[in-house]
This record gives sequence, structure tokens and C-alpha cells, in this order.
Amino acid sequence: MESMTKVRRRLSWVLICVLVGLALGVGYAYTTGGGYRATARLFVSTSATDAIAAAQGDIAGQSRVKTYAALATGQLLLERAAQRAHSGVDASYIADRLTVVPIPGTVILEIDVTGDDAKFAAGLADAVATELTELATEMETPINGGPRAQGLLTIQPASSGIVKIGQIAAKPVVAGGMLGLLAGLLVAALVPSRTMKAPSTARHASPDAARGAPSSNGSRPGGRKIIATPSAN
Repeated sequence: MESMTKVRRRLSWVLICVLVGLALGVGYAYTTGGGYRATARLFVSTSATDAIAAAQGDIAGQSRVKTYAALATGQLLLERAAQRAHSGVDASYIADRLTVVPIPGTVILEIDVTGDDAKFAAGLADAVATELTELATEMETPINGGPRAQGLLTIQPASSGIVKIGQIAAKPVVAGGMLGLLAGLLVAALVPSRTMKAPSTARHASPDAARGAPSSNGSRPGGRKIIATPSAN
């Protein structure tokens, strides 16, 4: 019963220990988990030779980049990318880790591949980018010949766009919180209370003693006894 009373009085200690445990759990989960993201960037280029044609080509490119994004996730293209990368994986493996995003307001297309190995993820992303570039070249070539109006250029290979990503797992965070709770309860229950200072002597002294009045044995403070003498008539 006494331990529970201590715990209630020291609830703030328990909460602090829980927060510290959760923070340690999050830090551990972030540093030990996660993987890498490799990003290849492609630019929609045009064959415009003047400012007006370039502006028109830019508008058309913003519309075309969405088409390229849809083509990048096609089954056949991913199968070719898997073969090009010599990775030993299939198209579904790449599809589960692939994200293709057109940057709004631009003619830039980002191809992201995530994985536990940075070099492996970059190889897959570059393979997808290369296959998409070749497909765009084939599609943009006029049937009757002549120059292509648009195409794709690689402006950033995936090997230059590798970043560490954190995937926080729940188990280390929960474990850290539980350990913090246990530590807080132990601290609250076992650490002794702060020793209170003894009350001052002056606080408990009698009013008569404080004023210097004689005590019951007829003596004043200091030990001198007062002797009463009869008065002369």
C-alpha cells in the first residue's frame, strides 16, 4: 500500500521514464531498420529551335510526362528492365518497389526504387529509366521518318540519387516504452523520499521563553535564579 502511494506521488517520474524509453526505441528502430531509395531523373526534351516553339513544347511535355509515367510501370517494360539489370528478379519484384512520379509543373520524371542494398536498388532504377528512354524514342519517331518532336534524357542516374530511408518498426518502440514504464515504477517505489529538514528550535520555543520571562522554577534564561526579598514597612 505504501509503495502504491509512492508511485502515485511520483507519477511524473514514471512518465519521464516512459518517454525516455519510447525515444530510445524510436532511435533504435530508425537506425537499424529501413533501407535505401535510388532515384533516376528523366527530362522531356523537345526539338524546338525558337522561343515560341520551346514554350509550346514545354506545355506539351508536361502533358507527355504523365504518359511516360504510366508506361514506366508496364509489365513488359519491367520485364525488360529486370533482364537488363541482370538482377535475377522478375517484373513483380521491381513493381513492388517502384514509384514513378512526374514533378508537378515541370517536364521532369522521377523513377524511385527502394531496397535494402543501395547499389542493387540503383541498378534497377537505372534499368527502368533506360528501358523507358528507349521506348520513348521508338514511340516519338514519326512513322514516315523525320526528326522526333520529343524524347527523354537522363539528367540524374540513380547511382547519384541514393538516400537512406527510415522505416520505424513497432516492436522496438513498444519494447522501449515497456522498459521505460518498468524502470519508472521501480524508481518510484524503491527510491527513498527526500529527508525533511528538522524544524527550527525557535519555532517551538514557548512565548514566555522568547520574551525572557522567568520559568516555573523562578529562574530567567541564562541560569540566574531570582530571589524575592521582603519589602520594608
